[in-house]
Amino acid sequence: MDNPEIRQPGYAGLREDLWQPFQDWCRERGLETVSHIHEQILMSSGYGEIRQLPAAYVLKAMNAGNIGPYVEMTGKMVIPEGTQSLVQRLSEKARQVRLCQRVEDCRLLPGSGVRLITQQESAEYDRVIFTAGLEQLCGMEAVPEELKEIFSHIRYQQYAVYLFWTSQLPPTDGYLMENLVPGRQGHVMKWVCHKGEKGGGVVAVYVSPRAEEPPRQRLERIREDLKKVGMSVDGLAAWRTWRHFPHVDGDLLRRGCYRVIQENQGRHGLYYGGEFLNGADVESCIAWSRELSEVYF
Repeated sequence: MDNPEIRQPGYAGLREDLWQPFQDWCRERGLETVSHIHEQILMSSGYGEIRQLPAAYVLKAMNAGNIGPYVEMTGKMVIPEGTQSLVQRLSEKARQVRLCQRVEDCRLLPGSGVRLITQQESAEYDRVIFTAGLEQLCGMEAVPEELKEIFSHIRYQQYAVYLFWTSQLPPTDGYLMENLVPGRQGHVMKWVCHKGEKGGGVVAVYVSPRAEEPPRQRLERIREDLKKVGMSVDGLAAWRTWRHFPHVDGDLLRRGCYRVIQENQGRHGLYYGGEFLNGADVESCIAWSRELSEVYF
């Protein structure tokens, strides 16, 4: 399924046949078995049930550069100081970093430039790159109406990770294959082990949570799933739920939503990046950032 076209940054120039549901795209090419493998891998990584997703999203997520770590469970990266340390290092090299402020509006200035308004202050800029969730721009004055219409249709999957202390780590990372099928939302999909320096360690468990389910009930189901595979955990160290994989449906793709975004890049000094433009994994975000900087800056 390696496709040079898919490996290029962005979605705007892809063929229209890639906008059809992934299940139909595979059936037309006799790739039903391969589609099941993709489904299991991407479900465990928080993409939800992919059969009705546009093929472009699935193929972008599973291109040759990304598939290896999913299949082989290799390339694990550990940041002892936590991911917040990466933000701190970046702030040391940037000028006038403003933290803990939410942008509430973006307004055009007379002539050129924009004013960003937060709950604390405002500041003027010649150019601005938006990389947060683009649906947050729908209420901002400077953003063109045609883009607000597109951004208002962005949807997400819910994804959760639970971190358990354990004195007996499993021998390897793994998947619970019985839960990587439609209808098993809320069950354990995969686990990743992190060995401690003095024995034992922590195991990270990944789940697509059911909407509106009480946290205690969700935790009980996770513990039951772990017991089924013989995994004993001592206690819950931490857990977090977040929105994952911003996307729109095939109808909006066929109407050229990504082409419209491309045509508006740089208009009024505004540029658009982030996961929605090229994929939800880190490498795809980096590729789009590089593309944006090389083309427009």
